[in-house]
Amino acid sequence: MSQSALDTFVTDKTFADLGLRPALLEGLTKRGFKHPTRIQAALIPVALTGRDVLGQAKTGTGKTAAFGLPLLHMLDTTAGFSALVLVPTRELAIQVAKELQELGSFAKVQTVAVYGGQPINTQQKLLEKRPPIIVGTPGRVMDLAERGILPFGDFRFAILDEVDRMLDIGFRDDIRKILGRLKKVPQTMFVSATISPDIEKLARSYMDRGQLVPDLVTCDLVASRLGEPDAATGVLFDGFPRSVPQLYWLIGHLGATGRKRVANARCSARA
Repeated sequence: MSQSALDTFVTDKTFADLGLRPALLEGLTKRGFKHPTRIQAALIPVALTGRDVLGQAKTGTGKTAAFGLPLLHMLDTTAGFSALVLVPTRELAIQVAKELQELGSFAKVQTVAVYGGQPINTQQKLLEKRPPIIVGTPGRVMDLAERGILPFGDFRFAILDEVDRMLDIGFRDDIRKILGRLKKVPQTMFVSATISPDIEKLARSYMDRGQLVPDLVTCDLVASRLGEPDAATGVLFDGFPRSVPQLYWLIGHLGATGRKRVANARCSARA
């Protein structure tokens, strides 16, 4: 295996080690996947506990599977409109929906993409079947909801992919409206290449539901330096360090109680 692959994948773990159900493992095996990437090994065990998660990962590191696999694992395949995945562009909606459909093929989970540029009537016919997973751009999701075609009452999972791009494009208000209209308290997963104060503030406003703080899994720093988070306790640090030395200092001074708290660390330095 090349050095770049070793830097991307966690070669001492397999997907079976992450606690995924057999139908998903069968699909991964058929597609030739054995080892998870760092963001997958870090985020999947935490998400499977039902916690809200804010994950940081670059494009091309397997972030769709990082949120998609735990989603497919926990999803009730008989329940319609269970998961809403928001993405910034039409192209990404198509791509993410295709990948989720492929990942869920052995679990028999239907995914539908909704986005601007495609006739409303076409999407309405697809939504009449109440597929479990909807992937869409914020503008089209709002349009469908306002027409009464896409009700928000049953969604148990809300996922925001490429949050930084959605904020750059100007979807902040639409995101707030959509998340604010979800009638059930969903498990949320936010994934972004960068985590700015704005993104962190947005995530906190929807993720801190009865928990101390939301989990934050930072692939580039945390997974490479510290390993994936413990499935029961999250990664073993807390606070807001701004550099690698500060991060290690904080870990050393938390004590046993502090290390068991839910992770909420962000570090601007790169390993």
